Amino acid sequence: MNTWATYVRAAIGDSKHRAVASRLGIHFTTLSAWLHGHRIPSAEAAIEFARVYDLPRTDALIAAGYLTPEETADPPPSWIDPTKIPSDILLAEIGRRAGEAVVA
Repeated sequence: MNTWATYVRAAIGDSKHRAVASRLGIHFTTLSAWLHGHRIPSAEAAIEFARVYDLPRTDALIAAGYLTPEETADPPPSWIDPTKIPSDILLAEIGRRAGEAVVA
């Protein structure tokens, strides 16, 4: 699985690819290479993508392979498949959120 391609697809949704490329200031063929998993961006281009789409910069760097989730203090990126998260971690997060929701 190419995480950069997955990340880009999640961010752009059903947007027209030529419009996305124009918005990012890149050539359409560059976007196509990203979407097909043939190329990853430079770290600077990954950060710019995140900026344009108002996404966390660390998520972009993780998706592009420049960082690992362990190298950041952030929670796992939202585009990671939740079925791949271990059950004990999910249960701990549910417990944490349920505790926040309790009003004394």
